[in-house]
Amino acid sequence: MRQLSYQMSPDEATAQMWLANFKSLTSLKVVSIEQANLVQWTAQAEYYKVTLDITSSEPVETYGWENGDNVRWIKIIPEGAGDWKIDSISSSP
Repeated sequence: MRQLSYQMSPDEATAQMWLANFKSLTSLKVVSIEQANLVQWTAQAEYYKVTLDITSSEPVETYGWENGDNVRWIKIIPEGAGDWKIDSISSSP
């Protein structure tokens, strides 16, 4: 939760939603991380294509996680005292 940007988790209700989402993952393994959308990179944003091997306790309809490989497009931004935070997670670029 502490790795999410303020935009991703601006209040307690949103933080609790993300927490429930992440708690549904009974296992998570990072398969690969690739730089993506290099032409859009700036000092304020970087983009990655991340493949995760997931096991979820919930059906895909609940949070969008399928058991097995899941590709997610992740944007990170600098926020706070030099830390980079996740600003978006999506299933398409």
